[in-house]
Amino acid sequence: MFDTAAYYMVLLMAAIPALTDRNKRPSLGWVAYGFVLLLFIGLRYEVGADWEGYNFIMDSLHGQSFDELLEHGELAYNSILWSSAQMGLDIYGANLATTGVFLYGLFRYCKIQPNPWVALFSALPFLVIVVAMSANRQAAAIGVTLLVLALWDNTSAFKKMLLIFIAAAFHVSAMIFGVFVVLNSKLAVWKKVVLSSAFFWAATMLISGNKITDRYESSYIEGKSENVASGAMQQILLIAIPAVIFLVMSARNRNFRLKVPHWDILFVMSILSLALIPMSFGYSVAASRISFYMFPVSIAVLAALPEVLVAKNAAKLLVLTYGFLTLGLWLNFANTAYKWLPYNNFLFQIF
Repeated sequence: MFDTAAYYMVLLMAAIPALTDRNKRPSLGWVAYGFVLLLFIGLRYEVGADWEGYNFIMDSLHGQSFDELLEHGELAYNSILWSSAQMGLDIYGANLATTGVFLYGLFRYCKIQPNPWVALFSALPFLVIVVAMSANRQAAAIGVTLLVLALWDNTSAFKKMLLIFIAAAFHVSAMIFGVFVVLNSKLAVWKKVVLSSAFFWAATMLISGNKITDRYESSYIEGKSENVASGAMQQILLIAIPAVIFLVMSARNRNFRLKVPHWDILFVMSILSLALIPMSFGYSVAASRISFYMFPVSIAVLAALPEVLVAKNAAKLLVLTYGFLTLGLWLNFANTAYKWLPYNNFLFQIF
């Protein structure tokens, strides 16, 4: 009970304004809660499945020169790790930096939703507590892609692509987001196919290099038993179920389409989310990692539902109940949940 109390408290802090706040432009409480999450995630201590792995990477980079660092690929993340080590900030400096990138993109994206607090709450149980508190590199990459969506209407295709390259410099899997930029363009179909293929190739060459490409091919694509993600299907369903709701509501409720920002992009994401289900049977790790980038579908659907249903407060309560239930099931039944328990923080070690 006490091992998990911190996580439920974080959810409760967002649930209250999600249920009661009528302000579509959150301000002081919004910023304060962002600071709480920054400390909660960024200063975590021995929490998350990848905690030891990132410490190992930091130790391996510590004695290297910056020129040697360039050989590793994913330069944005490795540069943060290397800089944190050089400044004596250990893993905490790097975690704070990547968490800041993730939260900035998440908060910007949630703020354009019809119910910002509901949108933010919907991301907490899995995207924040599970993904961002373990997969540091990919969390930062996800944050940048969420920022791309938040700025979509006011940003050129070139700037979108530039941001996606930055995201790929944290985790190369983010290059998949470039497809949405290409598909959203007004080019002919064959040009979209060519540009999408070219983007994948260029991102792989410029961001990754051969070493990291081989590593991801070995980890995500090759069908080795140790690379099978046992909870991949459950993770994908967290996106696929909202994707089904998105498609059904879009077909039956015109107002729903108007309430969802960038409906056309999320439509493609919904289709891809459903396509990840059969993919997970052969390439579970790859399907699981790709599903993280489809999470805007879940955020947008759950934030829009209270606006299109007659019983708005009941809809919000349903979303909140779903969030607490999702977290509870994951903490109690996920194979790796024990690595999040008990929650601990660097600040606890000081005081």
